[in-house]
Amino acid sequence: MTPVEDVLVKIRHRYLIIGSGALRLHGIDWEEGDLDIWLDPNLSDEDWQASVDDAAGPLKRPWKRGEPDGSGGLRASTRIACSPPLDVMREVMGCTTEDFEKAFDNSLISFYGNVAPLNSIMHIKRSAKRLKDYRHAIKLARKLLNAW
Repeated sequence: MTPVEDVLVKIRHRYLIIGSGALRLHGIDWEEGDLDIWLDPNLSDEDWQASVDDAAGPLKRPWKRGEPDGSGGLRASTRIACSPPLDVMREVMGCTTEDFEKAFDNSLISFYGNVAPLNSIMHIKRSAKRLKDYRHAIKLARKLLNAW
């Protein structure tokens, strides 16, 4: 299976690694899973789709939030079937373009790309307003408090 880094090097626009993959890159012990990236929300629909298509090639998979929405726009994200699976977000629930810019400006540079800072990851988790993300925010807060 194609390694995720082989896909990431083909992305020609700014992106942030968010979610559990970002936490692991910050050195926080977190369960394994997919890798989530937030592709620059300033991109047009065409540029976003072209960037995903170029990076994914034949690895792009239909996903619940990633294909054309039938009304001429795109859904919020798509999945690329690499190892680990890569979820490319177009929109992050509850977050704005300004949130992306602030997180990108304060990001950590890693082998995989720019990693959102911990305060941005916490903001993303809290803004999503989903039970799963609320649980993650509490778990992250506990891990950070126990680290001191």
